Amino acid sequence: MVRVTEKSSSSAVTFAVNKAKSKLEELQLKGANLKKIRKPSDNPTGNAKALQLSSRNKNIEQYLKNIDYAEFNVNIIEKSVEEITNILNKAKEIAVLQSSDFYGADIKENVAEEVTQLKKQLMGISSKRLGNRYIFSGHQSLTKPFDEFGNYYGDDKNIEIEIAQDFRIPVTLNGKELFYFDKEIPVPTNKKDESNDPSRQLASTQETKIVQKNIIQLVDALETSLRTNDKFLTQSLLEDFDTATKNVIQARTKLGSVTNSIESFRNKLEKEEIDNKELKSKIVDADIADLFSEVSKQQQVLGTAYKSGQAIINRSLMDFLK
Repeated sequence: MVRVTEKSSSSAVTFAVNKAKSKLEELQLKGANLKKIRKPSDNPTGNAKALQLSSRNKNIEQYLKNIDYAEFNVNIIEKSVEEITNILNKAKEIAVLQSSDFYGADIKENVAEEVTQLKKQLMGISSKRLGNRYIFSGHQSLTKPFDEFGNYYGDDKNIEIEIAQDFRIPVTLNGKELFYFDKEIPVPTNKKDESNDPSRQLASTQETKIVQKNIIQLVDALETSLRTNDKFLTQSLLEDFDTATKNVIQARTKLGSVTNSIESFRNKLEKEEIDNKELKSKIVDADIADLFSEVSKQQQVLGTAYKSGQAIINRSLMDFLK
């Protein structure tokens, strides 16, 4: 009976000491990397939540890279649109000054050279590229958008990029929406009068049709009107310059809305990324003060277990026979 009791006591002490040592080692390992969760079994629910937060932040990192790329593209296009606006304003200023007989043919010929340079600037802007891709060709980004006559070879689509889940924004402007504008042209038509009045057999009416024109050909027409000293053609282009400028301003407004979306989603994603990191830290990272307090407490527990074990195990047979 004594032997069984002694063996039982010894086993109990050994178990208590090993348990205290194991707990202390666990706490020391957590103190080494300052993590509450070292393996999934430490906290299965918390570990799953931490993995979800890490995955979400990986997605956010990619979205933020997409936003940087989108912002870079839009900034380049905005500068190009601003240059186009300035060219149109300059061309209209020339058209207004040269739409009368005040200046002679020689002067208009010299001014036409300036318009030629404006056209070359427009052609240069229309052929602007990012890498090897033209930014005004729509999805046909490997095709040069305009030839020297102002003919367009791109499409009417824009390249889009995802900057948040299920939210995409355009990062290009195709040549159709930027360089082309609609002009209404009156078309006279004759219709028979449906009444029985013989004095009104025909009635003249006015209808309009929409014709698409582009600003490269518009500037080219201004150059032609100056070289041929055709003031009537010059005058007829003034309204077209107003319409073209209005269309470019609308495109610039669209870019502004895209820029606002970029900034809005950047701020939202950056905030979410910080919140996710803080929440993950609360789940995974150990509280230093609590951890070292627990280590100190466990060291005392282990010390007590050693002393208790020493008092029991070191007892001799004579101690039990007394």
